[in-house]
Amino acid sequence: MAGIAQDITLRKKVEEEIKKALDKAIELNQLKSRFISMVSHEIRTPLTTIQTSAEILQLYRNKLTKSETETHFNNIFKSIDSMISMLNDITSLSKSDMQEVQLKYETIDVYEKVYELAENFKLLKNKDVVVDLKGGRFTAELDPKLFSQVAYNIISNAVKFSPAVNKVWITLVASENEFSLTVKDEGIGIPEYDLKDIFNPFFRASNAVNYNGTGLGLAIVKRWTEALKGKVEIKSKLNKGTTVTVTFPIRRRD
Repeated sequence: MAGIAQDITLRKKVEEEIKKALDKAIELNQLKSRFISMVSHEIRTPLTTIQTSAEILQLYRNKLTKSETETHFNNIFKSIDSMISMLNDITSLSKSDMQEVQLKYETIDVYEKVYELAENFKLLKNKDVVVDLKGGRFTAELDPKLFSQVAYNIISNAVKFSPAVNKVWITLVASENEFSLTVKDEGIGIPEYDLKDIFNPFFRASNAVNYNGTGLGLAIVKRWTEALKGKVEIKSKLNKGTTVTVTFPIRRRD
């Protein structure tokens, strides 16, 4: 009897392992499908814009006004930037998957780094981004490149998914051992049923399909935040807005 029970236990264990492997294979296949769909759309759209503007410039270069010519050149440059951004996101996520990144810690002025990003968004996106520093300025031991990617992706989402006339608020708060960066917008929000998947690579909320993007931004935020021994929290209400908070240790933790 003991032998039979042992065989049954072993068989159940094997069945569980097979099921896990199948579930993983299905997940990877779905991920591959989402990746192909995303890349196809995110490359086709800017390439179409580049082709159209280039053809117009070639065919009508002697008839276009200076303003019209500048518009088509700007369309080309924006489309190129869009593709470069997509490739950077894919490369960043790929490095985190393969654990290729070697953290390079430095002591940085966090407010200075965040304020610089906010000013860039004001200039490039014509968006009112407000940085609120609670208490005095402070420094933290971080990998500046990874921290910048985290902050950039959170702010970028807030700018992208909120009306042009609405502000984006950034709040920095520090205690003795940690600090938090909170980005709040009054945008389209995220449906409650989508929140559980929001950090998955290539996942896009059901109400975000009409916005350009790779679906990698928050996945990168989570990977790099955790690599820096931090944590990320997201709260959102549909049509009300989203608040993302990342918290990091002030001093390096190995």
